[in-house]
Amino acid sequence: AVAVRMFVYDSPLCFVNSHLSSGSKDGDEAKRNADVVEILTRCDFTTAAQGEQFMASHAATVASNMLGSGPWGAMRTVLDNKNVIWMGDLNYRLSGMADEDARKHIRAGHLDLLLESDQLVREMAAGRIFQGWREGPIEFPPTFKFKVGTHTYLGDLPIPAAGSNKSFVHGSGSSFSGSAAAGAGGDDDEGDEGAEGEKQKKRTPAWCDRILWIPGKDLHQLAYGRGETTASDHKPVAAGFLLRSLHYNRKKVEDLLDAARREADMMKAAQRPRPALEPNVVPIGTVNYGEEKVFKVILSNTGPVEGLFHFVPPPSSSESMDDEPLALPAWLTAEPDEGIVQPGASQEITLRICVEGGPHGAAMTLSKATDDFLDAIVILRVEDSSDMFLSVTGNYIKSSWLGLPLDAMAEASASGKVPAQMSTLLAALGSAEALATPGLFVTSVAKVLGDDVEPGPSRHTQRKLLQALAPHCSALEQNQPLPADATPHQIAALLLALLGNLPRPLLPASAAAMVSLATDVAKVHEQTSILGIILGEVLSPVELATLDACFSLLKKVAASTAACISSKALATLLSLYLFPSLSPSAPSDTQAQREALLLLLLE
Repeated sequence: AVAVRMFVYDSPLCFVNSHLSSGSKDGDEAKRNADVVEILTRCDFTTAAQGEQFMASHAATVASNMLGSGPWGAMRTVLDNKNVIWMGDLNYRLSGMADEDARKHIRAGHLDLLLESDQLVREMAAGRIFQGWREGPIEFPPTFKFKVGTHTYLGDLPIPAAGSNKSFVHGSGSSFSGSAAAGAGGDDDEGDEGAEGEKQKKRTPAWCDRILWIPGKDLHQLAYGRGETTASDHKPVAAGFLLRSLHYNRKKVEDLLDAARREADMMKAAQRPRPALEPNVVPIGTVNYGEEKVFKVILSNTGPVEGLFHFVPPPSSSESMDDEPLALPAWLTAEPDEGIVQPGASQEITLRICVEGGPHGAAMTLSKATDDFLDAIVILRVEDSSDMFLSVTGNYIKSSWLGLPLDAMAEASASGKVPAQMSTLLAALGSAEALATPGLFVTSVAKVLGDDVEPGPSRHTQRKLLQALAPHCSALEQNQPLPADATPHQIAALLLALLGNLPRPLLPASAAAMVSLATDVAKVHEQTSILGIILGEVLSPVELATLDACFSLLKKVAASTAACISSKALATLLSLYLFPSLSPSAPSDTQAQREALLLLLLE
């Protein structure tokens, strides 16, 4: 079978041409029924990868893929098309009628008696095939099987063309010698033999060639008849149809669609949040290191539905995924940074500006900038609505030591291997008076901020500590002596703050595990040497010199009977400031390894 379809203006029209299985035996109509079902199943107007599934022919697959789906939308099968005409050699025969009787009825013009035995008429009436299809009235003799070049049925005497209103057989008293019952004979493609010696093979005449269509309000048959060419053993059939085709006014349709789209957009917009942000420009003035400034903005929603808001990163032109942009710069936090603003309500958002150090601080990045601006445009997104832009701008007074790496501090102060600020603090704590201070280092932060302070270098603790020790920080910034009234606890707390604000902790996370593994197999007198070798590999000369200077002091603190501090207590405290913070997935013995390394350094 071959199927083709087209649009007549705006109405689809599909044609199917088929040659069904031959055979004149009773029951062969079941093979033809099966052919029709298979054609309807496999004839799929499809494209691309789906083509391989249905198209047996590679050429058909290629052609289908090249043509594409066109304007057909979801219409893929033959029956999806509104107007369908099926034609071809359907090969349905006469059943239950003797060959001689069939020929007599043809001579007499009794086509109605022949149609009672027509297989296709019977199968359609029984609902076994072509359900919902129709064939026009058959008012012409059977179309098969003729002797080529004549109007004579094979095995019959010459008869006139179908257009004659006389008897279908010339003369009278004609006999059909050797006539046989319906279904007799072999395959249809065997040759014929005439008086000249050709082998003849009779077939009971039948309407093998048919035209059917799916009736509807738009497709109507006007004529159905038989042609009289003699070039084949079949007579061709033809039908005329009237198709009432739809023809849309394209401009009117487009205008209606545009109007519908606009209305849909308006309806959709009416069901969205309508956010507003006030103010959308926040001048923050001048900011010092560790100084926290707080500002408020109001997000309101005048829409009829709630709005889900959150900050999103700005568009990035970088193709690398290593430096994924953050929604907010490191020196800016928002509380809340996401949430829901109800219809007709507003949400206050607190902005906190603070430049600080530590592993996630902004101080080191800002120290490399060529200017002193703090400038950011952050994007606040309300889902299913618009993005709002908030401009935050001000100036940052850079610190020459806080939040910077030890190497940068040493280079800036031109102090050699140990940064000048670190040397000043260590020298102040090395006096006999300072070393005799009870609880030095271990209780120093609590002495400065109060007993309710959380342990370790948390951001909250660091900010409060730098605010409380602002005069001491200012003196170190200007390379001046510490205030005369500075207490040992204040100086020790400031030393811890300096360590906690380093952008990279002084001791890497891997150091403790490396030392633990190496010293497990070493003799006691070799452990100190091994420790020095490993730390020398992971630390820069400035970092190693600073570590030596710190632990020279800390050994004295641990040895001081007046300070009443154990090495274990010092190691526990220092593990919070010298190593990266412990992750939840860290091995359970990590903290013990860190304290063991620090105890080795305190020996």
